[in-house]
Amino acid sequence: MSTLPARYDQYFGGERIPMPTETLYLCLEGQVLLSIPYARGDEGILGLVTAGMVFGEGLSPACIATALTAVRLQRLRPGEGGEREGAALLVEGLLARLRSSQALIAVANQRRVEDRFRAFLLFLMEQVGRPTAQGVHLEVRLTHQQIASAIASTRVTVTRLMRRFREQELISDGQQQIVILDAERLRRPLEPSS
Repeated sequence: MSTLPARYDQYFGGERIPMPTETLYLCLEGQVLLSIPYARGDEGILGLVTAGMVFGEGLSPACIATALTAVRLQRLRPGEGGEREGAALLVEGLLARLRSSQALIAVANQRRVEDRFRAFLLFLMEQVGRPTAQGVHLEVRLTHQQIASAIASTRVTVTRLMRRFREQELISDGQQQIVILDAERLRRPLEPSS
């Protein structure tokens, strides 16, 4: 049984999560979008936090954390609770976050926007995908603008790619919910446009 203090914070989808200094959060449930504001007013996506990952001001200065779904977070503060249990949670959460960050870097390193888009969908499938009879349901709601920010593209290009991937029956989408219909075909380059 853990001796960590039961300090839980809960947020609903769309809520901003305060990021006090010297506090790290362990995500217990839900998804959190980490972004950074740019001078021109938009935001760039830094990461997607899911259950078991750690985030906070100390890891991502000037970062904005927004709950994408209902989330439950446990506060981890230095010197509080059982040191061994806290350290184990912290290390596990940091490793999970590091793997996720490296996967996003791999997405960003794709040369063509179409390849970045495909890699981002596969990243989401691994992070927040839930297999269903229809396909792999991505349990996160992202706007076309948020996807564009994540893949260094424009909203118009993302909308065009979404349409193209739908036409080739790789995905279905509605109300910002995406279902990967054929993960194996999604891993391969698209067929030429007609």
